[in-house]
Amino acid sequence: MESPKSISSARRAIGFWSLGFMVVLLLVFLISAPFFALSGSYGVALFIAIP
Repeated sequence: MESPKSISSARRAIGFWSLGFMVVLLLVFLISAPFFALSGSYGVALFIAIP
C-alpha cells in the first residue's frame, strides 16, 4: 500500500497539471477566437486594438 503522503502528492500533481492544461486551452481559445470570428485584416486590427 502507498503511504497517504505519496497519495496526496500525486493527487496534488494531477490537479496542478489539469489546471495548467485548462489555462493553456483557455489562452489558445482567447488568442485564436478573434481570428476565426473575423477573418481578414479587420479581425487582426480589432484583436490588436482590444487585447
